[in-house]
Amino acid sequence: MFDRTHAVGQKDKTVPMNEDEAIANEFLKSLNIGGVRYEPDGNIPPDFQVDGRKIGVEVRRLNQNHVYPDGEKHAYEHLGIRMWHRMTKLLKQFGPSHEGESWHVIMMFRRPLDWRRIEKDVVSQLDNFKQSVNRADTTLKFGDSFELDLERSRKDAGSFFNLLGSCDGDAGGAILAEVERNLRLCIEEKERKIAPYRDRYNEWWLVLVNYVDLHMEVEDYENFIIDPPIGHSFNRIILIDFRDYRHWFEVDVPSAPYGATTTSAI
Repeated sequence: MFDRTHAVGQKDKTVPMNEDEAIANEFLKSLNIGGVRYEPDGNIPPDFQVDGRKIGVEVRRLNQNHVYPDGEKHAYEHLGIRMWHRMTKLLKQFGPSHEGESWHVIMMFRRPLDWRRIEKDVVSQLDNFKQSVNRADTTLKFGDSFELDLERSRKDAGSFFNLLGSCDGDAGGAILAEVERNLRLCIEEKERKIAPYRDRYNEWWLVLVNYVDLHMEVEDYENFIIDPPIGHSFNRIILIDFRDYRHWFEVDVPSAPYGATTTSAI
């Protein structure tokens, strides 16, 4: 648990950072550009201040959301993260690669998913596959809610099974399209939040802890275009891998004049 103390208007009151703020805190400290203070003005924006350059930093989770007609958002990533951790742990039990042979595993799931009911069958089918003589690319199915695509790796990945990716059948959408759609939601939400305090800081950064794209390859974003532009005033927008704050990059998000009305093509 990470703790912080309000810098303004409160005396020795310690309140825990949330998980995403803790990741952002480590990221900001790693930049070595100045001291990092959490909630310097109390329980109002920004979430962090970088001293010296008077930078205000807002933090948010970048996740897939279903937006209901009344504006309420529902995050999809909770089941996906649990399943990613479960499968990573499960696949390790099958040991290292065999004479340079490794297999990529792509997991697909949808709700409702009763993991306890299928776990033994998952282990059994993967073990049968590993023990078979003539192994070939295949799909293992476990009812209507879970399946695993197995594909031979072109190189030794170190382990016999390597979790390469996952697909939430309820979330849907191409990954980069989902990144763009949810970037818009996060930017618009944070712009409204910082509006009364914008003039207090020389720069504003938006740090997004990425739960949409589990691979975050920089090459995928070289031609990433936000079109039409989003009305925002952030000087930098940064994506961080939720598993490792050292894996991050800045996204180029062209800005329309703040307050301009834009319509997403997605």
